Amino acid sequence: MNLRNRFNQFFNKSKSADAAPDVAEAEAASEQPASPDAPDWDILREETAEPEITYDDLARLVRFPGATPDASKPVAETTEFESPVNTLENANGGGSLFAESRIESEPISPELQAFKNFFKTDMRIKRELLDLAPKQTDDYDEAARMDYVESAYRSFRDFKHDFLGIARDFGFGKPIEDSTEGFFRRGQETFAIGDYGPQITQDIYRKAFTDLSPAFVEEVKDAFVGYKLFGGSLNGVIEDASTINELLHAYHSSIMNNENILRKIPALAEKKALYGDPVVLRGDRSALGQQVFDAIPEGFDIGMTDIVTADDHLMMMVRDRGHALTISSEPDEQDPSKIWVAYNIPKICNEEMIKSLPGLSGYTKIGARGSFITSRDELGSSLVDFISKVPTDDDIPVHIGS
Repeated sequence: MNLRNRFNQFFNKSKSADAAPDVAEAEAASEQPASPDAPDWDILREETAEPEITYDDLARLVRFPGATPDASKPVAETTEFESPVNTLENANGGGSLFAESRIESEPISPELQAFKNFFKTDMRIKRELLDLAPKQTDDYDEAARMDYVESAYRSFRDFKHDFLGIARDFGFGKPIEDSTEGFFRRGQETFAIGDYGPQITQDIYRKAFTDLSPAFVEEVKDAFVGYKLFGGSLNGVIEDASTINELLHAYHSSIMNNENILRKIPALAEKKALYGDPVVLRGDRSALGQQVFDAIPEGFDIGMTDIVTADDHLMMMVRDRGHALTISSEPDEQDPSKIWVAYNIPKICNEEMIKSLPGLSGYTKIGARGSFITSRDELGSSLVDFISKVPTDDDIPVHIGS
Protein backbone atom coordinates (compact mmCIF):
# COMPACT_ATOMS: atom_id res chain seq x y z
CA MET A 1 0.00 0.00 0.00
CA ASN A 2 1.36 3.41 -0.92
CA LEU A 3 0.86 5.55 2.17
CA ARG A 4 1.91 8.75 0.48
CA ASN A 5 -0.69 8.37 -2.22
CA ARG A 6 -3.41 7.87 0.39
CA PHE A 7 -2.77 11.23 2.03
CA ASN A 8 -2.02 13.06 -1.20
CA GLN A 9 -5.42 12.04 -2.50
CA PHE A 10 -7.03 13.34 0.68
CA PHE A 11 -5.06 16.57 0.50
CA ASN A 12 -5.85 17.20 -3.17
CA LYS A 13 -9.57 16.68 -2.62
CA SER A 14 -9.56 19.09 0.30
CA LYS A 15 -7.45 21.57 -1.62
CA SER A 16 -9.89 21.61 -4.53
CA ALA A 17 -12.81 22.11 -2.18
CA ASP A 18 -11.09 25.07 -0.55
CA ALA A 19 -10.25 26.69 -3.88
CA ALA A 20 -6.48 26.85 -3.36
CA PRO A 21 -4.59 29.61 -5.21
CA ASP A 22 -2.22 28.96 -8.06
CA VAL A 23 1.26 27.68 -7.29
CA ALA A 24 3.04 30.96 -7.87
CA GLU A 25 0.74 32.82 -5.50
CA ALA A 26 1.06 30.14 -2.83
CA GLU A 27 4.86 30.09 -3.05
CA ALA A 28 5.08 33.85 -2.78
CA ALA A 29 2.66 34.05 0.12
CA SER A 30 4.32 31.26 2.07
CA GLU A 31 7.75 32.88 2.22
CA GLN A 32 8.85 33.72 5.73
CA PRO A 33 10.38 37.08 6.61
CA ALA A 34 14.16 36.91 6.91
CA SER A 35 15.62 36.83 10.37
CA PRO A 36 17.48 40.17 9.97
CA ASP A 37 14.07 41.85 10.12
CA ALA A 38 13.74 40.77 13.75
CA PRO A 39 13.85 43.70 16.22
CA ASP A 40 16.99 44.74 18.02
CA TRP A 41 16.21 43.64 21.56
CA ASP A 42 17.91 45.72 24.23
CA ILE A 43 17.08 43.32 27.00
CA LEU A 44 15.23 40.04 26.82
CA ARG A 45 14.97 37.50 29.56
CA GLU A 46 15.44 34.24 27.75
CA GLU A 47 13.81 31.05 28.91
CA THR A 48 16.20 28.28 29.88
CA ALA A 49 17.18 26.52 26.66
CA GLU A 50 16.28 22.87 26.43
CA PRO A 51 19.20 20.66 25.31
CA GLU A 52 16.80 18.35 23.51
CA ILE A 53 13.15 18.60 22.56
CA THR A 54 11.15 15.55 23.55
CA TYR A 55 7.55 14.81 22.81
CA ASP A 56 6.61 15.43 26.43
CA ASP A 57 8.26 18.86 26.23
CA LEU A 58 6.36 20.10 23.20
CA ALA A 59 3.20 21.35 24.89
CA ARG A 60 5.29 23.18 27.47
CA LEU A 61 7.63 24.82 24.97
CA VAL A 62 5.16 26.26 22.48
CA ARG A 63 4.72 30.02 22.63
CA PHE A 64 1.24 30.20 24.00
CA PRO A 65 -0.02 29.54 27.50
CA GLY A 66 -0.95 25.98 28.21
CA ALA A 67 -3.51 24.32 30.36
CA THR A 68 -0.86 23.25 32.89
CA PRO A 69 1.80 25.90 33.65
CA ASP A 70 5.35 24.61 34.09
CA ALA A 71 6.09 24.82 37.81
CA SER A 72 9.76 25.55 37.09
CA LYS A 73 8.79 28.58 35.00
CA PRO A 74 6.17 30.58 36.90
CA VAL A 75 6.13 33.38 34.35
CA ALA A 76 4.68 32.62 30.94
CA GLU A 77 6.36 34.38 28.01
CA THR A 78 3.19 35.30 26.23
CA THR A 79 0.36 37.72 26.43
CA GLU A 80 -2.48 35.27 26.51
CA PHE A 81 -3.54 32.63 29.02
CA GLU A 82 -5.58 29.50 29.05
CA SER A 83 -8.48 29.11 31.51
CA PRO A 84 -11.86 27.40 31.91
CA VAL A 85 -14.98 29.12 30.62
CA ASN A 86 -18.14 27.93 32.24
CA THR A 87 -17.69 26.61 35.78
CA LEU A 88 -15.66 28.94 37.95
CA GLU A 89 -16.66 28.14 41.52
CA ASN A 90 -16.86 30.82 44.17
CA ALA A 91 -14.78 30.72 47.32
CA ASN A 92 -17.62 29.20 49.34
CA GLY A 93 -18.00 26.35 46.84
CA GLY A 94 -21.19 25.91 44.91
CA GLY A 95 -22.40 27.51 41.77
CA SER A 96 -20.85 29.76 39.22
CA LEU A 97 -19.79 33.00 40.77
CA PHE A 98 -20.47 34.88 37.57
CA ALA A 99 -23.83 33.25 36.95
CA GLU A 100 -24.96 34.14 40.47
CA SER A 101 -23.81 37.75 40.27
CA ARG A 102 -25.06 38.51 36.75
CA ILE A 103 -28.45 40.11 36.22
CA GLU A 104 -30.03 37.85 33.65
CA SER A 105 -32.74 40.27 32.61
CA GLU A 106 -30.28 42.86 31.35
CA PRO A 107 -29.85 42.87 27.56
CA ILE A 108 -26.35 42.09 26.29
CA SER A 109 -24.85 44.52 23.81
CA PRO A 110 -23.63 43.02 20.51
CA GLU A 111 -20.09 44.11 21.39
CA LEU A 112 -20.17 42.35 24.77
CA GLN A 113 -21.62 39.22 23.20
CA ALA A 114 -18.85 39.33 20.60
CA PHE A 115 -16.29 39.53 23.42
CA LYS A 116 -17.87 36.55 25.16
CA ASN A 117 -17.83 34.50 21.97
CA PHE A 118 -14.25 35.50 21.25
CA PHE A 119 -12.92 34.53 24.67
CA LYS A 120 -14.55 31.11 24.45
CA THR A 121 -13.22 30.54 20.94
CA ASP A 122 -9.78 31.84 21.90
CA MET A 123 -9.49 29.37 24.77
CA ARG A 124 -10.81 26.46 22.76
CA ILE A 125 -8.28 27.12 19.98
CA LYS A 126 -5.45 27.14 22.50
CA ARG A 127 -6.65 23.89 24.03
CA GLU A 128 -6.83 22.28 20.62
CA LEU A 129 -3.33 23.50 19.80
CA LEU A 130 -2.06 21.78 22.90
CA ASP A 131 -3.97 18.62 22.02
CA LEU A 132 -2.31 18.64 18.58
CA ALA A 133 1.19 18.30 20.08
CA PRO A 134 2.58 15.08 18.54
CA LYS A 135 3.10 12.12 20.82
CA GLN A 136 5.90 9.61 20.56
CA THR A 137 3.54 7.11 18.94
CA ASP A 138 2.79 9.62 16.17
CA ASP A 139 6.40 9.24 14.97
CA TYR A 140 6.52 5.45 15.29
CA ASP A 141 6.59 4.74 11.54
CA GLU A 142 5.50 6.19 8.23
CA ALA A 143 1.91 5.07 8.71
CA ALA A 144 1.71 6.81 12.09
CA ARG A 145 3.24 9.98 10.68
CA MET A 146 0.78 9.91 7.79
CA ASP A 147 -2.14 9.62 10.21
CA TYR A 148 -0.85 12.51 12.30
CA VAL A 149 -0.42 14.83 9.31
CA GLU A 150 -3.85 13.94 7.98
CA SER A 151 -5.47 14.65 11.34
CA ALA A 152 -3.49 17.87 11.77
CA TYR A 153 -4.59 19.06 8.34
CA ARG A 154 -8.25 18.51 9.21
CA SER A 155 -7.78 20.52 12.41
CA PHE A 156 -5.99 23.30 10.53
CA ARG A 157 -8.80 23.52 8.02
CA ASP A 158 -11.44 23.60 10.77
CA PHE A 159 -9.79 26.57 12.48
CA LYS A 160 -10.80 28.70 9.51
CA HIS A 161 -14.44 28.69 10.60
CA ASP A 162 -13.45 29.85 14.09
CA PHE A 163 -11.58 32.89 12.79
CA LEU A 164 -14.23 33.80 10.25
CA GLY A 165 -16.81 33.60 13.05
CA ILE A 166 -14.77 36.06 15.13
CA ALA A 167 -14.45 38.44 12.21
CA ARG A 168 -18.21 38.37 11.59
CA ASP A 169 -19.07 38.82 15.29
CA PHE A 170 -17.06 42.03 15.42
CA GLY A 171 -18.13 43.21 11.97
CA PHE A 172 -14.59 43.38 10.60
CA GLY A 173 -15.88 43.22 7.05
CA LYS A 174 -15.06 41.38 3.87
CA PRO A 175 -11.40 42.50 3.53
CA ILE A 176 -10.49 40.84 6.84
CA GLU A 177 -12.50 37.74 5.96
CA ASP A 178 -10.74 37.55 2.60
CA SER A 179 -7.31 37.91 4.24
CA THR A 180 -8.21 35.15 6.68
CA GLU A 181 -9.31 32.90 3.83
CA GLY A 182 -5.99 33.67 2.13
CA PHE A 183 -4.06 32.67 5.26
CA PHE A 184 -5.66 29.24 5.22
CA ARG A 185 -5.10 28.78 1.50
CA ARG A 186 -1.40 29.53 1.99
CA GLY A 187 -1.22 27.26 5.00
CA GLN A 188 -2.44 24.25 3.04
CA GLU A 189 0.91 24.07 1.31
CA THR A 190 2.59 23.18 4.61
CA PHE A 191 0.77 19.86 4.48
CA ALA A 192 1.86 18.96 0.94
CA ILE A 193 4.38 16.46 2.27
CA GLY A 194 6.66 14.45 0.02
CA ASP A 195 8.78 12.76 2.67
CA TYR A 196 7.27 11.38 5.86
CA GLY A 197 10.58 10.91 7.60
CA PRO A 198 11.33 11.15 11.33
CA GLN A 199 10.52 14.47 13.04
CA ILE A 200 8.00 15.50 10.35
CA THR A 201 5.26 15.59 12.99
CA GLN A 202 7.19 18.11 15.07
CA ASP A 203 7.97 20.20 11.98
CA ILE A 204 4.31 20.32 10.98
CA TYR A 205 3.23 21.16 14.51
CA ARG A 206 5.54 24.14 14.70
CA LYS A 207 5.34 25.45 11.12
CA ALA A 208 1.56 25.24 10.84
CA PHE A 209 0.38 25.76 14.40
CA THR A 210 2.65 27.11 17.11
CA ASP A 211 5.60 29.18 15.90
CA LEU A 212 5.46 32.81 17.02
CA SER A 213 8.37 34.85 15.72
CA PRO A 214 9.73 37.87 17.64
CA ALA A 215 9.47 39.96 14.47
CA PHE A 216 5.77 39.18 14.16
CA VAL A 217 5.16 39.99 17.85
CA GLU A 218 6.78 43.39 17.31
CA GLU A 219 4.73 44.01 14.17
CA VAL A 220 1.52 43.27 16.06
CA LYS A 221 2.56 45.41 19.00
CA ASP A 222 3.34 48.34 16.71
CA ALA A 223 -0.03 47.98 14.97
CA PHE A 224 -2.37 47.50 17.92
CA VAL A 225 -0.97 47.80 21.45
CA GLY A 226 -2.22 50.92 23.18
CA TYR A 227 -5.41 52.83 22.52
CA LYS A 228 -6.31 52.77 18.84
CA LEU A 229 -9.56 54.41 17.83
CA PHE A 230 -9.53 52.68 14.47
CA GLY A 231 -6.73 50.20 15.12
CA GLY A 232 -3.81 49.26 12.92
CA SER A 233 -4.09 47.25 9.75
CA LEU A 234 -5.30 43.82 10.80
CA ASN A 235 -5.53 42.98 7.12
CA GLY A 236 -1.80 43.60 6.63
CA VAL A 237 -0.82 41.74 9.79
CA ILE A 238 -2.86 38.68 8.77
CA GLU A 239 -0.99 38.61 5.47
CA ASP A 240 2.28 38.30 7.42
CA ALA A 241 1.02 35.55 9.76
CA SER A 242 2.46 32.08 9.18
CA THR A 243 0.88 29.93 11.91
CA ILE A 244 -2.40 29.55 13.77
CA ASN A 245 -0.70 30.92 16.87
CA GLU A 246 0.38 34.07 15.01
CA LEU A 247 -3.07 34.52 13.49
CA LEU A 248 -4.68 34.18 16.92
CA HIS A 249 -2.19 36.65 18.39
CA ALA A 250 -3.08 39.20 15.68
CA TYR A 251 -6.83 38.82 16.20
CA HIS A 252 -6.45 38.93 19.99
CA SER A 253 -4.34 42.10 20.00
CA SER A 254 -6.52 43.94 17.51
CA ILE A 255 -9.67 43.21 19.53
CA MET A 256 -8.25 43.85 22.99
CA ASN A 257 -6.87 47.23 21.97
CA ASN A 258 -9.79 48.55 19.92
CA GLU A 259 -11.20 51.50 21.85
CA ASN A 260 -14.04 51.91 19.38
CA ILE A 261 -15.37 48.45 20.26
CA LEU A 262 -14.68 48.88 23.95
CA ARG A 263 -16.65 52.09 24.37
CA LYS A 264 -19.78 50.50 22.93
CA ILE A 265 -20.01 48.09 25.88
CA PRO A 266 -22.49 49.58 28.40
CA ALA A 267 -21.10 51.08 31.62
CA LEU A 268 -22.09 49.61 34.99
CA ALA A 269 -20.32 51.99 37.39
CA GLU A 270 -17.98 54.97 37.30
CA LYS A 271 -15.67 56.85 39.66
CA LYS A 272 -13.10 59.62 39.29
CA ALA A 273 -9.34 59.16 39.19
CA LEU A 274 -6.79 61.93 39.74
CA TYR A 275 -7.57 65.06 37.71
CA GLY A 276 -11.16 63.86 37.27
CA ASP A 277 -10.39 61.13 34.72
CA PRO A 278 -13.14 58.49 34.61
CA VAL A 279 -12.65 54.90 35.80
CA VAL A 280 -15.49 52.91 34.25
CA LEU A 281 -16.66 49.33 34.90
CA ARG A 282 -18.28 47.71 31.83
CA GLY A 283 -19.70 44.38 30.70
CA ASP A 284 -21.10 41.64 32.93
CA ARG A 285 -22.04 42.35 36.51
CA SER A 286 -19.65 40.11 38.42
CA ALA A 287 -18.16 39.94 41.89
CA LEU A 288 -14.65 39.85 40.43
CA GLY A 289 -15.18 42.95 38.32
CA GLN A 290 -16.73 44.78 41.26
CA GLN A 291 -13.80 43.78 43.46
CA VAL A 292 -11.30 45.31 41.03
CA PHE A 293 -13.39 48.45 40.58
CA ASP A 294 -13.77 48.93 44.33
CA ALA A 295 -10.04 48.41 44.92
CA ILE A 296 -9.13 51.45 42.83
CA PRO A 297 -9.15 54.40 45.24
CA GLU A 298 -10.77 57.70 44.36
CA GLY A 299 -8.10 60.08 43.10
CA PHE A 300 -5.68 57.29 42.12
CA ASP A 301 -3.14 58.46 39.53
CA ILE A 302 -4.30 56.04 36.87
CA GLY A 303 -5.73 58.19 34.11
CA MET A 304 -8.76 57.30 32.02
CA THR A 305 -9.44 53.60 32.69
CA ASP A 306 -11.92 50.99 31.51
CA ILE A 307 -12.55 47.66 33.23
CA VAL A 308 -14.43 45.09 31.17
CA THR A 309 -15.77 41.76 32.47
CA ALA A 310 -17.05 39.05 30.16
CA ASP A 311 -17.84 35.68 31.70
CA ASP A 312 -14.65 34.53 33.45
CA HIS A 313 -12.45 37.18 31.87
CA LEU A 314 -11.51 40.64 33.02
CA MET A 315 -9.47 43.17 31.10
CA MET A 316 -8.34 46.71 31.79
CA MET A 317 -7.29 49.62 29.60
CA VAL A 318 -5.24 52.15 31.58
CA ARG A 319 -4.53 55.22 29.49
CA ASP A 320 -1.87 57.11 31.45
CA ARG A 321 0.37 54.27 32.62
CA GLY A 322 3.00 53.14 30.15
CA HIS A 323 1.20 55.24 27.53
CA ALA A 324 -1.84 52.92 27.41
CA LEU A 325 -1.27 49.86 29.59
CA THR A 326 -3.48 46.84 28.78
CA ILE A 327 -4.16 44.07 31.29
CA SER A 328 -6.08 40.81 30.91
CA SER A 329 -6.84 38.31 33.64
CA GLU A 330 -8.55 34.95 33.89
CA PRO A 331 -8.65 31.98 36.28
CA ASP A 332 -5.96 29.36 36.28
CA GLU A 333 -7.34 26.15 34.81
CA GLN A 334 -5.91 23.89 37.49
CA ASP A 335 -6.82 26.13 40.43
CA PRO A 336 -9.68 28.63 39.87
CA SER A 337 -8.82 30.35 43.15
CA LYS A 338 -5.73 31.68 41.34
CA ILE A 339 -5.84 34.31 38.61
CA TRP A 340 -3.37 34.76 35.77
CA VAL A 341 -2.64 38.39 34.92
CA ALA A 342 -0.99 39.34 31.60
CA TYR A 343 0.08 42.82 30.62
CA ASN A 344 1.38 44.83 27.68
CA ILE A 345 3.10 48.19 28.06
CA PRO A 346 3.56 50.02 24.75
CA LYS A 347 6.00 52.69 25.99
CA ILE A 348 9.13 52.35 28.12
CA CYS A 349 9.02 55.55 30.14
CA ASN A 350 11.57 54.42 32.72
CA GLU A 351 13.75 51.38 32.15
CA GLU A 352 14.62 50.78 35.79
CA MET A 353 10.96 50.80 36.81
CA ILE A 354 10.08 48.41 33.97
CA LYS A 355 12.82 45.98 35.04
CA SER A 356 11.33 45.77 38.54
CA LEU A 357 7.82 44.79 37.41
CA PRO A 358 6.56 41.36 38.51
CA GLY A 359 6.65 38.63 35.88
CA LEU A 360 8.46 40.69 33.24
CA SER A 361 9.22 38.38 30.31
CA GLY A 362 10.98 40.88 28.06
CA TYR A 363 11.07 44.41 26.73
CA THR A 364 12.37 46.38 23.77
CA LYS A 365 12.62 50.06 22.95
CA ILE A 366 8.93 50.10 22.04
CA GLY A 367 7.29 48.10 24.80
CA ALA A 368 7.24 45.44 27.50
CA ARG A 369 5.14 42.42 28.34
CA GLY A 370 4.83 39.93 31.16
CA SER A 371 2.53 37.95 33.41
CA PHE A 372 2.09 36.90 37.00
CA ILE A 373 -0.34 34.88 39.10
CA THR A 374 -2.25 36.09 42.13
CA SER A 375 -5.05 35.01 44.45
CA ARG A 376 -8.64 35.57 43.32
CA ASP A 377 -9.42 37.28 46.63
CA GLU A 378 -6.48 39.64 46.16
CA LEU A 379 -6.87 40.42 42.46
CA GLY A 380 -8.07 43.98 43.03
CA SER A 381 -5.28 44.93 45.43
CA SER A 382 -2.69 43.11 43.29
CA LEU A 383 -3.72 45.05 40.20
CA VAL A 384 -3.67 48.39 42.01
CA ASP A 385 -0.21 47.62 43.36
CA PHE A 386 1.02 46.54 39.92
CA ILE A 387 -0.42 49.59 38.14
CA SER A 388 1.21 51.91 40.66
CA LYS A 389 4.61 50.52 39.60
CA VAL A 390 4.10 51.06 35.85
CA PRO A 391 5.90 54.27 34.85
CA THR A 392 4.22 57.32 33.32
CA ASP A 393 5.62 60.13 31.19
CA ASP A 394 6.42 61.95 34.44
CA ASP A 395 8.89 59.14 35.27
CA ILE A 396 11.01 59.66 32.15
CA PRO A 397 14.56 60.41 33.39
CA VAL A 398 15.77 63.94 32.89
CA HIS A 399 19.33 64.08 31.63
CA ILE A 400 20.95 67.31 32.70
CA GLY A 401 22.79 69.02 29.90
CA SER A 402 21.16 66.93 27.19
